[in-house]
Amino acid sequence: MSEQDVYLIKNESGADKCPSGKLALYTNVDFNGGEMGDILIISPNVALTKQDLEGYGFIVGEHDGVSSVVNNMDQDATLVSGLYLDGATLTVSPGLRISSLIDFPLATGNWNDEVNSVVSAGTRNVDLSMSIESEIVLEEGEEYSALLQIHNNTSEAVEGVTVSASSSNSAVFSAEFYSQTLNIPGNETVNVRIPVEGKGQGKATLTCQLTMPLGIINSGNNMTQTTVTVSETRALQVTQSFAGDWADTWPSTNYIYSYKLILSSADTEVDKWELSFLLPEGTEVSPEWLETESSWVQLNTEKSVNGNVYL
Repeated sequence: MSEQDVYLIKNESGADKCPSGKLALYTNVDFNGGEMGDILIISPNVALTKQDLEGYGFIVGEHDGVSSVVNNMDQDATLVSGLYLDGATLTVSPGLRISSLIDFPLATGNWNDEVNSVVSAGTRNVDLSMSIESEIVLEEGEEYSALLQIHNNTSEAVEGVTVSASSSNSAVFSAEFYSQTLNIPGNETVNVRIPVEGKGQGKATLTCQLTMPLGIINSGNNMTQTTVTVSETRALQVTQSFAGDWADTWPSTNYIYSYKLILSSADTEVDKWELSFLLPEGTEVSPEWLETESSWVQLNTEKSVNGNVYL
């Protein structure tokens, strides 16, 4: 964006400060007429999160957030309650001047100082909910693929959704994840694996975020977080090797794949091991094998979901 697409006017007042073809956000009621404040000028077809707004010097979510609005564009604008272009919305029609957002009800009260994102365009709402598995524990040098799930709570597909992930402290763990653009079918859940690796002892936060195409607001959540704890490396080792495969007995059309696992400990006596790994969709640990070997191994059915296997 150019400098003229979004810019801040400090310590000014008046609805006339909004140029033709622009959207203006004011920090105080009556277009800063009673109390001088700042004005953010926005060009058409721009989407700004709370972080984006504050990057232009326009602080929201506190006293002196958005209190009045002028839409001098020839299209709708949309005020959004959520920090990440998610949550409740308020449409500002072309040519409309709102002198006080106090007059506009919101579930938590009214819209005054409750705007955290804005789109200088009309929007439509979708309902996606996103969750990441909780309390991830790694050792230094350990790699893991965290499960992020995105569920579409409506029957209409949502296309062009961008997923990103980041670590709050790369010295504790890294998140080597490149942004992906996904289509989320109606009433379905899409699973995304986020590769993380323990780097140093401590705790940090894994943040996953959805970015909608311009003009789409998610009434669900566009951000989810989980804590990643990294501990020192223990002198334990698990190695695997492929042992062979064969067709299951008739009438089954399945194939069985066998792997050899070697569990070793340098100096610690281990009474019980917990092994975890991922399996492709449509694959499971052989129930017959689990039954035959039940004297020494069992499947944790509570944790073994969505491709995760815990023995």
